[in-house]
Amino acid sequence: MTGPTLRRGARTFHLGAPPARLYPDHVDLLERDREVAVVRAAIDRAAAGQGSGVAVTGESGAGKSALLAAARAAAPGPRFLLGGCDPLLTPRPLGPFRDIAAAAGLGPLLPGEDRVRGEKAGDRGAELALAGVCERIYEALRDETTVLVVEDLHWVDAASVEVLRFLARRVDAMSLALLVSYRDDEIGPGHSARPLLGDFARLAGLRTLDLRPLSLDAVRAVVGGTRLEPSRVHELTGGNPFFVTEIAKEPDRPLPTSVRDAVLARTTDVTLDDVEVLQMVATAPDRLDDRVLPALGVDLPTLRRLDTTGLLTRARGGLVFRHELARQAVESTIPPGGAPGCTPACWPRWSESSRAIPPSSPTTRSWPATGPGRPSTRRPPPARRPRPVRTARRRRSSRWRWSTSERRPRSTGPTCSTGSRSSST
Repeated sequence: MTGPTLRRGARTFHLGAPPARLYPDHVDLLERDREVAVVRAAIDRAAAGQGSGVAVTGESGAGKSALLAAARAAAPGPRFLLGGCDPLLTPRPLGPFRDIAAAAGLGPLLPGEDRVRGEKAGDRGAELALAGVCERIYEALRDETTVLVVEDLHWVDAASVEVLRFLARRVDAMSLALLVSYRDDEIGPGHSARPLLGDFARLAGLRTLDLRPLSLDAVRAVVGGTRLEPSRVHELTGGNPFFVTEIAKEPDRPLPTSVRDAVLARTTDVTLDDVEVLQMVATAPDRLDDRVLPALGVDLPTLRRLDTTGLLTRARGGLVFRHELARQAVESTIPPGGAPGCTPACWPRWSESSRAIPPSSPTTRSWPATGPGRPSTRRPPPARRPRPVRTARRRRSSRWRWSTSERRPRSTGPTCSTGSRSSST
């Protein structure tokens, strides 16, 4: 079954189902000139018969897709094939290459392609089928200058990684610009894409681009014409291009709906207990101290699940949110009058954990907020020194001194006695 078509000039590409995302022809970027030049150079080398590869990495919203779109718009000549990875609980086997095969007119990759799952270790039939897929993709890309883009590598399946590694090790013998993108904070040590990223790190002709946050000057250019304060926007967003753009679109809203939805979408794969931990981090005055985590039941598996959300980082000896807007989005999920962890079973654990931390720590002097709207960046007031305990004896003695001082005024100079004795002359 043939999907919808995309026509550019005199050329028509057939897109598989689901259709890949279409790039706009013109994308305005800020502070990405060097990165665009690197990607364009890879495309120019492919047109000259020398293949190469570029991996574009950055956090969610860093502008990876926009960067590839700008480089693509600047070089419209070569054949352009796009494959995307989907955020599925069970990754679609060879998902991006099914899209690529449909766009290149290859049809089904093989009659029994559903067998290529890599689920059964030692399955010789699956290995031979995967080897055949690698050969077919290689033959289809070798004869024509091609820009091959695979986006969202952090959701890739294991079979697609094998095909990409097969192409990456032969890219210098092809007229191919191999471009991939991924979120670096969502690929852990055991991720299936880790061997491919190792190839990009050590093989000649392959390189990795890390997209950095926007500077204050770039934020000022985006929010120009609004009443927003650039320094405050930069502080709230951390220079994340997506957050900055959405705030500029809705300058009158403290938390844009699009930002809130994008942040909360990253919490759908964790448990309700994990969400409660996120809420505790969101309402902590400074951070959720590492020393209270064991008493709160936050163990290593929980931390690994929270790390998959990409929302948290470690700073100042505790857990904090990467961006203030993400913290506000999670804090907005706390019902009015409610506080995360405010259950009878949690009070003894919180009390036990507080005793393990010195009283000077902000974590021990403040319970999490009881509702949204409380800024977590406010530090609690300094602890007051305890007033000395006054015993009954000390109180009586002080009252006696005060009463006698009224009956006997304090002398301010020499006086003359008027008793029975008379002064001699």
